[in-house]
Amino acid sequence: MKHRTVKLTLAVILVLLFMVSCAKAAKGAVSGVALRDGKPASGTIRILDPSTLNPIAENKIYKDGKFFIKDVPTGEWLIALTGRTGGVIGNYQYVIVRGIGMTPDLEFDVMVEDPKAQKLIDKASGSEDSEEPQE
Repeated sequence: MKHRTVKLTLAVILVLLFMVSCAKAAKGAVSGVALRDGKPASGTIRILDPSTLNPIAENKIYKDGKFFIKDVPTGEWLIALTGRTGGVIGNYQYVIVRGIGMTPDLEFDVMVEDPKAQKLIDKASGSEDSEEPQE
């Protein structure tokens, strides 16, 4: 009986460890190159919640416009280039994070409008048929 209790305890511990590791795997990473008018951008890349535009993850841009952001929750997000004051430079871009692993390298020019990003903003704000143009 004592061995059975020990085996059951070990099984419960293994299940709990598996559940914890799966919960941590619900985050992913995003990498790529940010351009501004076709040239490597500098500043900070932020992943934003489309419903509030609050940042959920960010990192500085490295040499040649390259960036890497880890621990990004799964979901559909906006990605944006921000300057020293924290304001968005150019347009929002769309990114989807699926968890385990990395989102394939993105390459986007912040000065080019991304219709998927605007659609996500409209969806998050509840105005999918919004007629207001993006500035």
